[in-house]
Amino acid sequence: MATFLNIRTTDAGQALLADVHAGIEELTITHVAFGSGIWEESEHSAMSMTALKNEVMRVAPSGGKQVGGEAELTCVLTNSELDTGFALTEIGIIAQRENGTEVLYMADAVSSARSTWISSKNEYRVEIPVALRIVCSSTSDVEIRVESTSPVTNEDLDNHNIADNAHADIRQELVSHTHSWTNITDKPTEFPVEDHTHTPTEVGLGNLPNAKDDSVTSNRSDVLATSKAVKTAYDKGVAALNTANAKAEASHTHTAFQVGLGNLPNAKSDSVASASNTQLATSKAVKTAYDKGVTALNVANTKAAASHTHTPTEVGLGNIGHKCIINGVSTGAQNQIQDSNLGGTDGLVSKSSRYVLANPFGENTPVLVQAEIYLDGKWANSGNYTNDFTGFFTTASYVQGEGIVLQVGNGGVSTKSYQSGNGHGVTTGLSSARCRVHVWRLGV
Repeated sequence: MATFLNIRTTDAGQALLADVHAGIEELTITHVAFGSGIWEESEHSAMSMTALKNEVMRVAPSGGKQVGGEAELTCVLTNSELDTGFALTEIGIIAQRENGTEVLYMADAVSSARSTWISSKNEYRVEIPVALRIVCSSTSDVEIRVESTSPVTNEDLDNHNIADNAHADIRQELVSHTHSWTNITDKPTEFPVEDHTHTPTEVGLGNLPNAKDDSVTSNRSDVLATSKAVKTAYDKGVAALNTANAKAEASHTHTAFQVGLGNLPNAKSDSVASASNTQLATSKAVKTAYDKGVTALNVANTKAAASHTHTPTEVGLGNIGHKCIINGVSTGAQNQIQDSNLGGTDGLVSKSSRYVLANPFGENTPVLVQAEIYLDGKWANSGNYTNDFTGFFTTASYVQGEGIVLQVGNGGVSTKSYQSGNGHGVTTGLSSARCRVHVWRLGV
């Protein structure tokens, strides 16, 4: 059983013991409780609990005696009324105040790794003797309430039977009991002299040889086998039976689990469209899927690469002209034109700002526009990230009758690339940056 090495008095037990020392209370032990709770480290040191964390059962003491300031308490942990087994990890000694209030007097717990499994009454019988030493008052007697129905151990019975005061009435009867000769039955009528012999036939053993042997391999009929020979033969038979019982029948079956296929369903399908996870695909299904993949690959090989280019003429935009509006130093773009309304020095634009630029193809000429900002050594679209109240973007629009309008969000020109979608690869937001605007004239 789990070894409880540190059964200590709880805070409530200390209070009760103080009252016992003061003569206010008597110490009365009523039960021993067993549980399966796991204590925190702080609970081992504080001892402030008033009950076990998960009490499963309790038993009454089967005996006990007091020596000075300590008392020895015995009980038997039995599963005779236990419906469900449990891992024994905690123990408690239950006391009772004179007003009937129950007190967790002493307690201890072990980790789950040091627990003992107590089986249910339906598995096998458990009877474990338990001996506990408890703290009490040397100036007051401790009362241990022993129920007459509490189970006792063989050791308890042996100690009782050899005690000097046990069975006094039976001992007295044996000392004074006598029988007269006439009251003795089946006594012999003749008493032959001590010096005499008998033959085997005279004692009814005339057909038995006067020889014995421990061998289990001898086939002699004039020798008798000893108990040792019979024991050797019996043990051999038991071993053979155990071996036979561990073998399978000559005609037997196995489950999928027994042959290592317990996780596979006993179902198959030729389908390549089924989403079932309770069927296995056949080779036909794999072949169909493979052929489909080959066909798709062949089609894909006739297509253009994912990354490719087209000329304006190829995409129907051969008549579109292009300009790039800048302010200050060159940005490296083609067809650059200067516009001092584009931000401050070198085209620096700031958050919450609106800039109106002249349309390089004429005020009311329809155009396509795209603003780009310069971050981390790269010109790219700012992307757009907006939450409930804040926007991070730098966008340009064609406004008929006004020109080209550049608007910067109130949060900044842009923010982290994985939020805004910009191409800069940055991980922070910026309130200002250099800007340029591409303008394409729409042709017919």
